[in-house]
This record gives sequence, structure tokens and C-alpha cells, in this order.
Amino acid sequence: MHVVESPVVARLNGTSSGGSGPDLTGYPHLVYAPAQWGDGVRCGSNGTPVVHVAASVDDGPIAWAASRYSVSLDEALDAYKFAKATGLI
Repeated sequence: MHVVESPVVARLNGTSSGGSGPDLTGYPHLVYAPAQWGDGVRCGSNGTPVVHVAASVDDGPIAWAASRYSVSLDEALDAYKFAKATGLI
């Protein structure tokens, strides 16, 4: 039996094979799920916008940014790297 995932579940699982949204290859802790959290790339655990976390990393240690937005250090690092790579910050 072949099970087909919904687009949102596929994106959350990192198995999306097409559609709209940014390429998140290399950023396993980030998601693009506009139907769930609104437009923009977000941290997978709680939907915090990447740009918010990344801007906080510029303001202080990455652990502080992670704690401030209740995301993991891995999410904060992915958010920062993605934002720098795409010119969000």
C-alpha cells in the first residue's frame, strides 16, 4: 500500500519534492508551512520566524537567542545560517 503525505506533512518531514517555497536543503530544523504558521521560513519546533531568531543571534550568543525563542541550539544555528545565506539579515 502506498501512502501519500500531505504537502505540509511532507515539508515537515523534509520529503517535499516540489511546490512553492524556499529550498531548505541543508537546514533540517527549518520549515516552510504557510498554512500552519503563515508565510516565511520558521523553526520547526514552534514556528518562530527565522528572521527573529537570526537577528537575536546578531545581538548576543546563539544560546541566548535559542533560549529567548524556546528553540534548540540546532534550530537557532540553522536559522542564522539560512538568514545569512539568503540575505534576510
